[in-house]
Amino acid sequence: MDKREQIILSAIKLFSTRGFQATSTTSITQHAGVGTGTLFLYFKSKDEMINTIYLEVKAEIAREIGKGIMNQTSFRGKLKLIWIIMVRWALQNHEKFLFVEHFSHSPFINNITKEQAIGGFRFIFDLIGEGVKNEVFGEYDDEYVFALLNSHINGTIGYILANGKEVEKLIDQSFTVLWKGLSS
Repeated sequence: MDKREQIILSAIKLFSTRGFQATSTTSITQHAGVGTGTLFLYFKSKDEMINTIYLEVKAEIAREIGKGIMNQTSFRGKLKLIWIIMVRWALQNHEKFLFVEHFSHSPFINNITKEQAIGGFRFIFDLIGEGVKNEVFGEYDDEYVFALLNSHINGTIGYILANGKEVEKLIDQSFTVLWKGLSS
């Protein structure tokens, strides 16, 4: 693992557990096992670092979700694959998931970063738009459906992380609940 990655993983862990203001650049570099100056080779400031990390993690999620989506032919199949991949990614990368969940509505993530991050999920908005157009869903706003999808995923992941049992069954059941709620 290179030094930049060590810094990023340490920052994710510390920002998620301590918060932005309580996490100093010194604590990040100490946790990463690198010199303080090394952090500033990669990031100009702590503000730039958190925005960069947020954008990179969101891009990682979008790439993972996008894999194989075109191999699905049905609308429901595509949405379910997105669901499964997202939940599994979050369970395998729970510190990154907690980081994104913690900072999604934070004032420390600037609007430009938030807009760039959401752009990586355009294919999901397009899929939701297809569902609305083809009357799979009601006449819901695309952004509202995306927010519902995101909230339901976060709740499911939180429940699984807290209870840690019957993961595959819970993934399937939670998607069924989402599908019934949106398609009724």
